[in-house]
Amino acid sequence: MSGAGLLPPGWMTGALSRAKDWLVEPVEREELPVGEPAPALPEPLFREPAHPVVAVIALAPRCGASTLARWLGAELAGRDPEGAAIVLSPRPLGAGPLRSGSVASLDRALAARRIGPVRAAGRLCLLDAAEHSPLTVAATCLAPLVIDGGHGASAAGLTSLADFVVLVAVPSVEPSLAAVMAASLARTGPEPFVVVNRADEAERWEDRPGLLLPSSRLGARRAAAGRAPGGALGVAVARIADACEESVWV
Repeated sequence: MSGAGLLPPGWMTGALSRAKDWLVEPVEREELPVGEPAPALPEPLFREPAHPVVAVIALAPRCGASTLARWLGAELAGRDPEGAAIVLSPRPLGAGPLRSGSVASLDRALAARRIGPVRAAGRLCLLDAAEHSPLTVAATCLAPLVIDGGHGASAAGLTSLADFVVLVAVPSVEPSLAAVMAASLARTGPEPFVVVNRADEAERWEDRPGLLLPSSRLGARRAAAGRAPGGALGVAVARIADACEESVWV
């Protein structure tokens, strides 16, 4: 029989108890008066970063929802500490192979979760919506996610998992249709933020709630390259991004 077998039962518990008494100095506790509530704990100094999930829904064909999804993704990527964002789209055409370090890092993280292939455009990792479900991509929590819902998609399913919903129209769309659609989507998700794209002449929208975006050919080219627009259009997209971030922290 080994030496360990000769030790009395419970010797380890007793040894640890004596070591604790010797190594750990007892903490003096301040007794509170009877009936006095305990002091409130301080707020934590650090909050785990939250990445917004945004659904962009088109009210009509060719109203620029895909373009807006990329603008918004690029704007959110520029604000994120990792410097990249994901856009899930039915048409994930990219600008070419991965180049920036932030996008390459995000691509590797997605690949580790068997999500890919990824195409790159600026600060965006573009994924094909035909191959990956929005829920699967959103569950990674790796980066801001913008879901290009297109037109005629199952919008209610998208809005139920989104932190923020953008409803995109053009001046030719009847404002009352946007109001009805927004009310319907709000039943399964957050109240949509209405945007009227290419609203250079949109008199009937002027008294309606929503954000009017001007036309911009340069802005469209920047979207194709995965970059946020500049000028007045860039200010408007930044305003949408502000609302997205506020929806996450509320």
